[in-house]
Amino acid sequence: MYVEQRKAEIVRLLEEHGSVDVSKIAESFAISRETIRRDLSDLELQGVLRRTHGSAVFTRGQTQVMTITTLGAMGEVQI
Repeated sequence: MYVEQRKAEIVRLLEEHGSVDVSKIAESFAISRETIRRDLSDLELQGVLRRTHGSAVFTRGQTQVMTITTLGAMGEVQI
């Protein structure tokens, strides 16, 4: 699994469960806890989550803006 795929899956799990456990994710992805911690740090810098001791909590209430292109037109969609 590539880094961006892994981060997307972490975000999906956060959206679904509200929080994630470092050890459980590392085990399910079959990678080290250190790798998961790096991914969580990156996602925290992006404002997606807040890290806690041994886990991370989804940052709710903050609207993220995603720019999309449709048929050559640029627009913003809030998700």
